[in-house]
Amino acid sequence: MTGTHHPDQDPAPPAPGTAPAPEPGTDALKEQLVQHLMAVIGAPDDPATARAADQALTALDARLRAEHAA
Repeated sequence: MTGTHHPDQDPAPPAPGTAPAPEPGTDALKEQLVQHLMAVIGAPDDPATARAADQALTALDARLRAEHAA
């Protein structure tokens, strides 16, 4: 898989007055992290790509900690 993450590929925020999208499941967060890390490999000097990977890792870490505490 090749390619890099582009912020304009992120989903748009929900329109005002609409319900927010449901939180992704743990498996979906793991898959997102893998995709972001692949993007970092493809563009190691891109700060936006690194930030997106960091956010994915932080979200997965929080989810796994919450599941472990439950």
